[in-house]
Amino acid sequence: MISRRHRRHCTTFLWKKFEGVANRRGLAVQVLLLDNHLLAVDKPGGLLTQPSGSKEDSLEAQAKAWLKQEFKRPGNVFLEAVHRIDKPVCGIVLFARSSKALSRLNQAVRDKQTRKVYRARVAGRLKQSSA
Repeated sequence: MISRRHRRHCTTFLWKKFEGVANRRGLAVQVLLLDNHLLAVDKPGGLLTQPSGSKEDSLEAQAKAWLKQEFKRPGNVFLEAVHRIDKPVCGIVLFARSSKALSRLNQAVRDKQTRKVYRARVAGRLKQSSA
């Protein structure tokens, strides 16, 4: 279970921008929340959430490179997506920065203590159904 203190902390957003780190497509990705346990990032459409084994760029690879640079870490950085968003979709992706945080967040998802909210932006008018 996520502590009350941690939930309260998660409502405080730290706005930063990391641009082009390990990014071959020139995308600018916005960090919404950063603490010792979590990283929340605004994923643009067209970018994989996690590496797929191909040479295609991913949000996770960009975020790891940014964390290494930001905190001047010489070795590997632990970062795992708590959930994924399909490649064409934009939205917030939550990453765990430690195995303990990942375990607790995965348990919260299994226990249905979390919820996802989907919103769509539509341009134009929808046609009236004939049924």
